[in-house]
Amino acid sequence: MAKVILKAVTSEHPVLRYAVGDDARAMLVAKRTMSDAEFGNLMKKQFLSQ
Repeated sequence: MAKVILKAVTSEHPVLRYAVGDDARAMLVAKRTMSDAEFGNLMKKQFLSQ
């Protein structure tokens, strides 16, 4: 996480959000490749099953 924070604060072209960890990257891929309904169902499964 520290490397990502360093990148964020020193970047000449910062972005609004930075993904940290494989799970965050997987969620971003899912968000781009799934419909809103599919992604919503995935989020429900992830957070309601715990």
